[in-house]
Amino acid sequence: MKSNRRIKWLWDRRIVTRQNPVTDKPTETYHWGWFYENGTYECYELFINSNLIISYKSYLWHIAVLKHINQLSYDDFREVCLFIADINNGFVKINMDNKKVEDIIDKVHNENPDRCPPNKVRKVIFKIGCGLERHEKRSIVGQLIGRSNRLSSDDIHQSMKYIHQSNCRVTVASLSRAIECSRPTLYKVMNDEMREEMKRLNELLKDEELQRKELRTLQGRPKEESTSREALDRVYNRGIDNQVPTNG
Repeated sequence: MKSNRRIKWLWDRRIVTRQNPVTDKPTETYHWGWFYENGTYECYELFINSNLIISYKSYLWHIAVLKHINQLSYDDFREVCLFIADINNGFVKINMDNKKVEDIIDKVHNENPDRCPPNKVRKVIFKIGCGLERHEKRSIVGQLIGRSNRLSSDDIHQSMKYIHQSNCRVTVASLSRAIECSRPTLYKVMNDEMREEMKRLNELLKDEELQRKELRTLQGRPKEESTSREALDRVYNRGIDNQVPTNG
């Protein structure tokens, strides 16, 4: 779904929002990206979909990643963090308390610069502008992860991500097809956290579908029945939930 996130404001100031692995080396390299058989924690991606920041914990992680992958003075870092915390700029879903925001900014800035923000492991990383459709990415992830005998919860989580981004429900059946493994194998690996993530993604998909339906309704009304710009902004500003680091 389209977002009113003012990401260009960050790019105009040369703020990096994605970092590929720095020291980890890929097992295989393809024209579309890289495969890490043992996984890598070094890939950080922010604001790659329409998910919004919905908690102070998520906000802290996002600005910690920005600090980690950018070289910023305190003043520049604070300016970027305050911009992201402003609900009118399309990055957060909640109105954030100024005092709490300032405290989080100072806390993150004063942390050990050598400390990497927590991150989920990634095995498959796609290049920006690789030209693949979402269903093609999902198929690649399934094939590469499915051929491994060491299926992990992180593998399942990454497959869940691409199934969801293809606007499909995440189920054991869809995961089994994507990863090309049996359902009993999935049940052995999946834990309560993964089941909760599956439930969350499906609720998120339902929310997105409702927003798209409302948006189509608003766009189809005659001008005298709708103040189009304000109505669309209300839909966009409603936003959707954000994930805990995984990556963005």
